[in-house]
Amino acid sequence: LVPRSALTRHTLILGETGSGKTQSAILPVLASIVRAGSDVSCALVIDPKYELLPAIRSMAGPGVQVRLLRPSEDSLDLMSGSRSVAEDIAAGRWMTAARKMLARASGFAPSPACVLAGKAASSPTNHFWEQQGADYAQAALALTLLISQKEVWPKILSAATPMQRGQLDAFGELAGLSGSRKSAPPVNVLARAKCALDVLVADELTTAFLLDIAGLECESGEAVDLRREFEYRNATRRAEQQYVGVLAETRLCFEPFAGPAASRSLLFGVEGAAPTVDFSAAVDAESGSTIFVLQPEDNSADTLFARAVKASFFESVLASEARRERGAEMPLVIYAADEFHRLITSDSTHGEQSFFDRARSFGAGCVVATQAVSSVVHSLSVAREPAVGTAVKLLLVNTGTKMIFRSTEADVRNLLDSISPGTGPNRVTTLRPPSSLRPGECYASLPDGRFERRQLKPLDLSRETR
Repeated sequence: LVPRSALTRHTLILGETGSGKTQSAILPVLASIVRAGSDVSCALVIDPKYELLPAIRSMAGPGVQVRLLRPSEDSLDLMSGSRSVAEDIAAGRWMTAARKMLARASGFAPSPACVLAGKAASSPTNHFWEQQGADYAQAALALTLLISQKEVWPKILSAATPMQRGQLDAFGELAGLSGSRKSAPPVNVLARAKCALDVLVADELTTAFLLDIAGLECESGEAVDLRREFEYRNATRRAEQQYVGVLAETRLCFEPFAGPAASRSLLFGVEGAAPTVDFSAAVDAESGSTIFVLQPEDNSADTLFARAVKASFFESVLASEARRERGAEMPLVIYAADEFHRLITSDSTHGEQSFFDRARSFGAGCVVATQAVSSVVHSLSVAREPAVGTAVKLLLVNTGTKMIFRSTEADVRNLLDSISPGTGPNRVTTLRPPSSLRPGECYASLPDGRFERRQLKPLDLSRETR
């Protein structure tokens, strides 16, 4: 078994394709986690190359439950716990709830809504369009929340003209407010908002009608705010370029969550459906083990779902009162991810660098693998994450075990030079650079300060499963 003290100091595995890092490092660590007698209550394993699940299933000992997560079958509530908007909805604070939802969504998908979460625009020239688009998205989502209320919708339908009723039926079908979709899986509110934007909000007369009827049900005064917002947007129709630009940015706020997969798997606490993925019970369990395995495909919908799953797992660990008080005494929770750069974020609440820094006191350990340091930098940059350099440095500082397999990347060589003994021509990496390592051979920097070059044996699954 890998010692608990080493797992909670976290492990970073680097190596190019074919270097042996999966068979010689990732799988042996996973074997120690899932075999019978391991001190692990819960683990989330990201398996993008479909290599880990068969091994996990074959190695799992008695009492270990292996659950495969699928975006097409599983759903998450992104606004659970402290982020719940239930009170805002009950009090009619539609704009407040909409802002919280969009800010949360922008943590998983790059969009103009990121400005609502305090992030910078992608470039100075885009700031105006993104801010305007985010503001309009907030208003469109707030109106969607308002008109989707059960007590409001019948009044809207009864007051509609035949032409308006045709538009409303298209929205009602998607929102599950009318027609055959009542028995269909719930569609998230951002997908509803995109539909509302396309078929309702974009029409000036229909928007005014909705505000007139829905405003009767709004006691918080936010119907007035909504009216002002839409009156301003209607005024910009005369500046066609501006109006079209704002609409385009507004749609970008909703589109990642409006696709068929995301619209049913990523919920926002107002859809009336219970999420099927909840890590809290497994995180707090003191007997038995649950291994959650996620195999995201390389597409935007799966990446979105996987980032949300990762965030939910991190947040479940950090929200556990039992682990906050006595995490060192409880069974471990483990986050293990191959090609982890594909899902990396640097958010202060669910970014890897933040979780790695706090996880040890909660009895949590992380094992992550990727091909190169530059892969991590690139992914954070593309996602427009703030302080990319600082996030990468914190990741490196907070991984007590580093296993570096064959690599020709300059950043990997620089990392090795910074942690290896010796200087100049006597440095071990000068005598044996990482580009010359054989498959299964690696440099290992260990939590106790040792630095070694090792030839690791690939895991023999036939022996593990006897």
